[in-house]
Amino acid sequence: MSDRVQLIDGIICQEACPGGITVESLQEDLLKLLDIQAELQKRKAPVCLLYNAANARRADSGARAQAVYNLSRLNYQRIAVFGIRSVYLRQMARFVILGMGKQRKIRIFSSKEKAEKWLREKSRPIQ
Repeated sequence: MSDRVQLIDGIICQEACPGGITVESLQEDLLKLLDIQAELQKRKAPVCLLYNAANARRADSGARAQAVYNLSRLNYQRIAVFGIRSVYLRQMARFVILGMGKQRKIRIFSSKEKAEKWLREKSRPIQ
């Protein structure tokens, strides 16, 4: 299973694959994400994801489609993305987020600290 996905202090932390975002790396990550999501849901804890995109170098159309599929499979409260260096990838991420209508649940940040702060202040236990 992917070591790019971990549960740290109640937040799911995921890192982009250093070699580039691929369909295969996203499929592998999805398995771990679903396992952690199930664990959090058993505890009635919010499902929040902190995504480190600093390693992201490229993402072809197949990888983008897999990313959208992954997001559709997850029952998340919030997702915070940080570390996007490429203007192209930042714009592509914004386009995908808008296309999914998830701009209230998914946000892009300039730093890990800002992203984590947003996740923690907006996350409440599930009733």
